[in-house]
Amino acid sequence: MDGIPSNRRASRACDDIVTRGQSGARTSRILLWLAAGVIAFGMGCGEGTAPPAPVATVSIAPAKVDLVPGGTEILQAIPKDAGGSALTNRMTEWSSSDPSTATVAAGVVTGVAPGTATITATIEGHTASVEVTVKEGAVVSSAGASFSVLNSTVSLEIPAGALTQTRNISVAPTSNFPANDRVVAGTTFE
Repeated sequence: MDGIPSNRRASRACDDIVTRGQSGARTSRILLWLAAGVIAFGMGCGEGTAPPAPVATVSIAPAKVDLVPGGTEILQAIPKDAGGSALTNRMTEWSSSDPSTATVAAGVVTGVAPGTATITATIEGHTASVEVTVKEGAVVSSAGASFSVLNSTVSLEIPAGALTQTRNISVAPTSNFPANDRVVAGTTFE
């Protein structure tokens, strides 16, 4: 038209609107260009604005937990979308069916007393559960320990240095009694 590119004509039009009768025309022009750039940049960067995928299923790992009183295990609740992909940054609510047997806080399960409890994780209305069995026994570190179980029928003494790391040591009557004439029923333990 007049030999001036259209973007320059728009710029001059903006300059005319902003600078007529005002001092600091250069500053106003720079601010207008910055505002236009921010708006254009914001419109082109809409990638991260989509809502997160909804939770379709939840699972818990590990799938089975055996503890002793005072023993702990860390559970991980894994939310997945409809396609089976793991989701992140989701709030998890934990609960125990029997806090007198096992408690749970932030995914850490603690054995309280012998018995069975169900630990449940809830994420966005979807749940998963794991059975926790608390057996008679004790938590023993490399420092060693002495403890009795089964109404003092069995006493154990683990000397210092016998273990290299802390372990849950459980004691229970043998479920498959050995076929041996020298063994009295009810006197073998696992």
